[in-house]
Amino acid sequence: QRQPSATDAEVPSEPRKLGVTTLVIHNIPRAVSFRDLELHLDECGLSGQVDFVHLPMSSNRSANCGFCILNFHCVEAANDAIAFYAGYRFPKGRRSCRATAAKVQGREANEAYFRAAR
Repeated sequence: QRQPSATDAEVPSEPRKLGVTTLVIHNIPRAVSFRDLELHLDECGLSGQVDFVHLPMSSNRSANCGFCILNFHCVEAANDAIAFYAGYRFPKGRRSCRATAAKVQGREANEAYFRAAR
């Protein structure tokens, strides 16, 4: 039986009430590197709002897994990102992105989660 991952939760209908700050951004082109993602966040004006970025890579490290986890400083910034990524398509991307709430919420909790997963 598959164990739940940090990406299994869906965005609640009213994330502001639940304090969602950590999002999973789905449908990132697999060729996007961590550096590309950093540049994207900067170009979109989101980099100053993010305090945790995780871009899982394939086992041979040749491509990402198609999603990233971002933690935002506040609920409002996360809500802005949900709106931004709704329908956003990366250059050369074939699919539109979507944002969902991560199962693990908060920078410290995500750092601990991924540190333990190593």
